Amino acid sequence: MLIFLQLVCTIVFAANTSNLNPTKLKNFPFDSALQSTLSGTVIAPSINMKKYNLRLRNDRSEVFPFEGEERIPVQSLIRHPEMPLFILIPGLGGNAASTNLKNIAAMVSQLGYNVLTLPNAFHYQFVLGFSENVLPGYAPRDAAEYYDFLKMVVSRIERHEGIRFPKYYLAGVSLGALHSAFLSKIDAEKQDFQFEKVFLFNPPIDLDYSLNALDDFYAAGQIYTKRQQDYLRGKMIQAITEIPDVNNSSDLIAYIKKQIDLPEPALKWLIGDSFRDSLTWIIYYSQQIKDLGILQEPIYRYRRNGRINEAAAFSYQDYLQDFVYRDLKKTGPLLPVDELLKRSSLFSLEETLKNNSHIFLIHSLDDIIVTPSHLEWAQNVFGKRMTLFDKGGHLGAIWTNEFRHHFLRRL
Repeated sequence: MLIFLQLVCTIVFAANTSNLNPTKLKNFPFDSALQSTLSGTVIAPSINMKKYNLRLRNDRSEVFPFEGEERIPVQSLIRHPEMPLFILIPGLGGNAASTNLKNIAAMVSQLGYNVLTLPNAFHYQFVLGFSENVLPGYAPRDAAEYYDFLKMVVSRIERHEGIRFPKYYLAGVSLGALHSAFLSKIDAEKQDFQFEKVFLFNPPIDLDYSLNALDDFYAAGQIYTKRQQDYLRGKMIQAITEIPDVNNSSDLIAYIKKQIDLPEPALKWLIGDSFRDSLTWIIYYSQQIKDLGILQEPIYRYRRNGRINEAAAFSYQDYLQDFVYRDLKKTGPLLPVDELLKRSSLFSLEETLKNNSHIFLIHSLDDIIVTPSHLEWAQNVFGKRMTLFDKGGHLGAIWTNEFRHHFLRRL
């Protein structure tokens, strides 16, 4: 029976991908989409960027117990002021130093572009240091607020450096790519940046589906004891922080393959756990700014684990229902949950994406947060402005020569 079901799933997947014609990643070392995904969090070039800690609002400096944490870290690499500025937005839970952004920053800076990297709207630094809503999760609202954030940060950097960039480019990865699509629509109306080109790298297409996938990955770890989970987490941290000084890329790949040579449930849980950690901090920080009365554990300056553990118990679906949509009932729009989810998807921007020839998409056939039908929709919308790789998982192709070629040829 199991063999029959596997055969049926294989046939259905093949049928669903029959209209897709992906570009092959030559000599890509990972066959598993899960391992590919984790590789993208480890492999990055060394790049020296200037760090800024920006205070963008004065009323968050005394939020207990985060006093003095309100400054938002951003990074820049400005070598040629006469060249355009590339604004890079990381994925869910990502900050300005995210691995994926380093890969992109290295590529464009070598061509002379200036670079600015930022935290995602779904990061506690943004929530504490800028956000008025403090509960990210409804993409149209998040993007509208982030647009104001972009204006303020770019203005600060230009004033600090004594320059005015002639043009602006925008690129986002994962959730940052979804937000970049919304930002491009906002900018088409407001014209503050007039983005020359916008690049979307592995965005969620149906945000509801993608967040459910992250919850499922986290649930895969239920078969492990806490001690086993701690071991797996430590092994992944070691893979990221203790990369050996090797002479060539093949040695680095061999090291990474050894570190993530784990059973599928472990790989799923490691991915799900990293994203659940980001959610925990969003809930923990946001409820000190806008307390909805959901968390019951008290918070103390030096004893915080009780409230942190309570925040960690919420899934992404719990968070959307209990926090984001509860808050939206007070502030609007008053819409059914299904409609709110639809408005947060890439589907809602179909006309914008189809008609704007300056927006480009790069995705992977085996990305773990989308389905083949999502990718077929994207192919119909973007046409020749879409590059689809046959492998790479979620952002695991970003360090490859093929990614570099297909990205940079669009500039």
